[in-house]
Amino acid sequence: TVLPASRYPNPSDRDAFYQRVLERVRVLPGVESAGYANLAPLVFKGGGSVTFVEGRPRPPPGEMAHLIANNRAVSPGYLEMLGVPLSSGRFIDERDTRSAPGAAVINQTTARIHWPDEDPLGQRFRFGMGGDALFTVVGVVADMRQSGLDVPAAPEVYVPLDQAIYPFLWPNNLVVCSDGDSHALAAGVRGAVWEVDPSQPVSDVRAMSQVLDFELANRNTQLTLIGAFALLALEL
Repeated sequence: TVLPASRYPNPSDRDAFYQRVLERVRVLPGVESAGYANLAPLVFKGGGSVTFVEGRPRPPPGEMAHLIANNRAVSPGYLEMLGVPLSSGRFIDERDTRSAPGAAVINQTTARIHWPDEDPLGQRFRFGMGGDALFTVVGVVADMRQSGLDVPAAPEVYVPLDQAIYPFLWPNNLVVCSDGDSHALAAGVRGAVWEVDPSQPVSDVRAMSQVLDFELANRNTQLTLIGAFALLALEL
């Protein structure tokens, strides 16, 4: 689901849109859970920001590459829906509203980079070169390969949907977990979105199996070529 920023410039209107869509989608037959994220796993391989820990001097620009973390804004329950294990602290939940203090969940790689010998819980950081908002680490989760099945897990930071104050964090991916036919469910999800906003575009609807097939396409092609060459060599 694509949410144009210009359509909901008012943060409260934007929050209401997300909430109303999730309420309708979660009660659809066959839906086990649903959540929003600015970038879903394996769908977009990027979306990183420099993270600066409060109280530490900023390194020179040429030495900031190791401080870049994938930024993910997610709704409550999103990480649980994906089955991401919680290492310490808590997940993002309903207490993380727009009026609450900034909260964030980080992955284990981020914890190792910034706080190798400290407890990351309670530590605070900022996003980007000009970011003023502070986010407090409330939880640490296991690493997840979001940029490719063969790509090592990158540093990642998850912030609550309601606290996505920067445009690059505004979620536009609706992720739905279903125990039935995902293709049959697609029409119901579209209808739920259009009940909230009839002019809202819904595009690029895919099952996770399709996403994985696309990821594996090059590998399968290579295996096919190797097999063909092996048969040819045997013939010769």
